[in-house]
Amino acid sequence: MQLAPEGTYSSAPDCVVKLANEGGVGSLFAGADIITIGFFLQGAVSFALTENLRRFLIFSFGGEGGLTSFGLSSEVLVVVASILAGMLATSVLVPFESARVRAQSA
Repeated sequence: MQLAPEGTYSSAPDCVVKLANEGGVGSLFAGADIITIGFFLQGAVSFALTENLRRFLIFSFGGEGGLTSFGLSSEVLVVVASILAGMLATSVLVPFESARVRAQSA
């Protein structure tokens, strides 16, 4: 639906049916290998960054004791670290998403 001319598909289910009829069921999975690798890498980067950013933030605030002097809990820093890691890890996924779209249009 991303690359099709306007009006080609009336809805997502219409797109699925037309793709399956025109290219077979396998056409529904075009680019799945590319995006699977991308999501795997995004998850790995996100997990690693979350943990390392959490440790860095706790260290930056002077350890667990320093957090309380700022009125923060370690849970708040986990959320902040997770958000930052998710944003950065998504940048790993973007090239794979672009490759998937190109693979589907080929």
